[in-house]
Amino acid sequence: MFKAFKRAAESLEKLLDVTREELPDTMAAVRLSGMEISDLTMELSDLGQEITQGVRKSTRAVHVAEEKLRHFANMTSAG
Repeated sequence: MFKAFKRAAESLEKLLDVTREELPDTMAAVRLSGMEISDLTMELSDLGQEITQGVRKSTRAVHVAEEKLRHFANMTSAG
């Protein structure tokens, strides 16, 4: 029974050593990934706003062109 406790203690010690060595780098990588995801989210949001503005401007341009065509068609049919 003593050997089993000794082996368990040694295994736990090894696990703690590995955790102590690996955890800081792992946490730094997780933090960096979080910042990159945040940056990407902001960039996608900005891109979405730019696309929305582009679609609105295009829609307005189409409406203006339609109005001008209607006006021109009315002028030619009346003249």
